[in-house]
Amino acid sequence: MYRMKRRDLIRTSSVVASASICGCMSSLAESSTGEDEKPEMRTVVGEGPTISIQNTFAEEYQYDESKDEVIIEDEDGNDSRKSFDSWAANESAWHAKRAVVGKLREELESLTNITAGVGRTDNEGIEGFDRERYTTAVAVAPYIGYYYHYDDEGNLLSEPAVEFETLVEAAPRTIESTLMFDSKFDRREHVSKFPTVCERFWQEQN
Repeated sequence: MYRMKRRDLIRTSSVVASASICGCMSSLAESSTGEDEKPEMRTVVGEGPTISIQNTFAEEYQYDESKDEVIIEDEDGNDSRKSFDSWAANESAWHAKRAVVGKLREELESLTNITAGVGRTDNEGIEGFDRERYTTAVAVAPYIGYYYHYDDEGNLLSEPAVEFETLVEAAPRTIESTLMFDSKFDRREHVSKFPTVCERFWQEQN
C-alpha cells in the first residue's frame, strides 16, 4: 500500500514551510544597529528555459479501478480517497521540485537562505503566471523561497547571497514532468506542466 506522507500541500501562507536547500543558516550576516528596512515581498514565475523530466513511481498503492481513485492511508491509519489524476499530479510536483533544486545548484553560486517546497497556484498575485500555459490536475507547483531573516527588533541577521532577479532568471519557467506508474494494477503515465514559483519574503525571529 502506498502511504501518503502528508505532502499534498506544505505551503498555506506566504512562507514556504520546508527545509532550506543549503541545509542551515550557519553563516549569519552581522546585525546592524536599528531596524533595517525590509524588502518588498514578491511572488513571480521563473524565467529560465523549460526542462523536461521523467520518473517512475514504483511503490505499491491501492487503486479502485471502478472509480479511478487511489486509496491513501495516513500516519494514523485512516483512509481517504483521491482521484488518480490529482494524486499523481501531487506526486509529480515533488519530482519537479527536486529537478528545480538540481538546476539551481548548477546555475547559482550560492543557495544560502533559499528554500524549496510545493505550494498552491490558485492564489492571486503570482506575477507572470499564465494558467493556460500549464496543465495540472491540481493547482500546485514547485515553490522556491528567497528569504531575509530578522531578529525581533528588526535587525537583519541573514540574507540570500544572490540577487532575487538572478534566482528568477535561473528558475525554469516550465517543468514538463512525466511520471510513469508500473504496478500490479496497471501501467500508465501521467503528464503535467508546472511553473516554478519564486517567492521573496522575510521572517522575524520569535
